[in-house]
Amino acid sequence: MKNTDPIQSILLRGINYNMVTTIIEGTIQKPISIVFPFVANLETMEDYNSSIQLAKWIEPNKVCKIKVGLSIISFDSTYEVTSFRENELIVARCNHSAMEFEDTYEFIAKEQTTFLRITDRMKLKGLLSLSEGLLQSNMKREMQANMNRLISILEKT
Repeated sequence: MKNTDPIQSILLRGINYNMVTTIIEGTIQKPISIVFPFVANLETMEDYNSSIQLAKWIEPNKVCKIKVGLSIISFDSTYEVTSFRENELIVARCNHSAMEFEDTYEFIAKEQTTFLRITDRMKLKGLLSLSEGLLQSNMKREMQANMNRLISILEKT
């Protein structure tokens, strides 16, 4: 049976199923007209994502230069938007020699609130792959803390 759901088709394209997958969800007490532009501006990741030390657009709305700082490694790379549907979906990827990851942001407007689901798929490369078990145990906690900061920032505006 062929999958006809367009969001699932986007999500399933190019996924390496050996990646560690972490999913978090939250409801933000603000309309999508405020939430989506804030999250879509990847430069705001510095404000709420503890792993992102720097985020600057190289090519607006397409490629962002990022500095990633994790407990096991820090590196500079690019974060490329691969799918974008206004007020619905953002998919962005980073492929670095030490790791690769893909983040999917799904938005659902509900009256004056916004439901946000973030799915992170990450694969460590080389010797770092030995710490994959540690990564798996920490990702959910760190991503939930990032979501809580994002909600706090947006609900103060």
